[in-house]
Amino acid sequence: MTRSDLSLIDELRIIAQNGLEYVEDPYDRERYERLLDLITDTSSQCVDTVWTR
Repeated sequence: MTRSDLSLIDELRIIAQNGLEYVEDPYDRERYERLLDLITDTSSQCVDTVWTR
């Protein structure tokens, strides 16, 4: 995992969090929540990879 990969994951996390803050449509809320779940899973896998090296 490179620094640019981590930057991308962090930027996507911020977009999802901002979306959840301002969303009014329940379908869009589900999408932002799912995006945040995917980002969280990816982030934790990256951390696990770094710590097991």
